[in-house]
Amino acid sequence: MAKASCPLLVMVLAVLYLVSGVIVLAASLLTVLGISLLGDPVAGGVVGGAGVLVALISIVVGIGFLKGWSVMWYLGVIFTVISLLGSVVTIITGNVVSVVGVLFQIVVLYYLFRDNVKRYFLG
Repeated sequence: MAKASCPLLVMVLAVLYLVSGVIVLAASLLTVLGISLLGDPVAGGVVGGAGVLVALISIVVGIGFLKGWSVMWYLGVIFTVISLLGSVVTIITGNVVSVVGVLFQIVVLYYLFRDNVKRYFLG
């Protein structure tokens, strides 16, 4: 049986993952450079290294979404739940603007569990 075609919003999510990955990668590399120039190369390496790791994961997830890799569906769900929990915590600590993030993450989770999306990733 042929693999289902990539749903439009999966493509949109893939592009969002790719773009955010590139932005975080650039910001992380600049952070390493900036902190290192200010005299603390260890802190620059730790902060920048964590950012580079997150950026590379985001880029891989974006590519995996475009290719329909089944493991990426699971990672997408896991990352969305983690982001959702983080947004809820920021709301509890007083940042009400995070309600927008919560709503977005709920929509993404709902979408990832739709039949056509699960069929695309999981067959």
